[in-house]
Amino acid sequence: MNFASYSLPRGDLASRGAAIPLRQEIEKSLHTCKRQRIKINFKNVNSISESYADELFGVLVIKYGIDQFFERMELIDVDDFVLASIANVIDRRTRSMSNPS
Repeated sequence: MNFASYSLPRGDLASRGAAIPLRQEIEKSLHTCKRQRIKINFKNVNSISESYADELFGVLVIKYGIDQFFERMELIDVDDFVLASIANVIDRRTRSMSNPS
């Protein structure tokens, strides 16, 4: 199966603005090949803020839906704390999609 691979920057990822270029690159990959999986490597990440996670993953969930997100995304070398931040963001976004205010 085809896949695109991205490595997140080294260190503590905290800025929503810093996540935008990576999200845009991932979106290009999503559009280039409709069946392509996206592998995102967290090997060098110490921590991730919920604002960074929301801009990167939350926005993708809103734009492409939760099913496509889980079908197309593969998170590699992600620790439990980082994964918890991402899960919180995805949970919040999916709840807001099903219960619009």
